[in-house]
Amino acid sequence: MNERRQRLSSALVTTIVTLLALGVGGGCEARSSVEGAQTAVAAAQTALPGLQTALPGVQATAQAGATLVTSVLADPQAINLQLKALLAGCTVDLQTTPPGATNEAVLNVDVKGTDIQGTFAQVDPRGRQAAMVAALLLLGQYYPNASANLTVVDSSGTTLVSGSKVPGQPPLLQTPTQ
Repeated sequence: MNERRQRLSSALVTTIVTLLALGVGGGCEARSSVEGAQTAVAAAQTALPGLQTALPGVQATAQAGATLVTSVLADPQAINLQLKALLAGCTVDLQTTPPGATNEAVLNVDVKGTDIQGTFAQVDPRGRQAAMVAALLLLGQYYPNASANLTVVDSSGTTLVSGSKVPGQPPLLQTPTQ
């Protein structure tokens, strides 16, 4: 089971990285995006007969993947590790209200990241903003009905960046004035 979980996790990471690369690379010019979309449609039409044959296996794999994702979303240790990775190794203190509630019953999430080693502070401002948006979106996935607040401070307690997310809305970032 662990090997299967590892393969699914690896496939999920590969898919996300690929989609991000396609999104960044494909967003440069409108014309190339349209041409890329047309190429993708043509490739999909060519692959459709083979895909229909493989569909039952794909459905079974998707169901197993959904079960795996559900179990990961229910694991509070998993979100701490993912936040730590997104925030360049910051220590993460996550508090939920009410404490001990299921993910769907949590109403508020407060996260404080502390950049003890100074790694997050060395990331360029756009990279920090992207990491914060990703972390807030992740919190929104784990706790779909909660308002989330995220603050990252350096080792002296100075705020590097903070942000929030309410259900159904995009993340908002607040950059401290220097």
